[in-house]
Amino acid sequence: MIGTAKNPNNKGFDLFITTAPIPDLNDKLVVFGRVIKGEDIVQEIEEVDTDEHYQPKTPIGIINIMLKREP
Repeated sequence: MIGTAKNPNNKGFDLFITTAPIPDLNDKLVVFGRVIKGEDIVQEIEEVDTDEHYQPKTPIGIINIMLKREP
């Protein structure tokens, strides 16, 4: 999982869940987590139809998420 601020004056952020390495983002964004449950849902999201800008044709939302800190 990768997160990036939308702008410096906003507390919002964009969240990216990747299913494969993206070398072009190395040294640009910070990886801060991983999916530990629900990989099948991530796969379903990956397979939705997208437009020419790679945006989902049907909106997708995350309703619930839990962050777990590992020692």
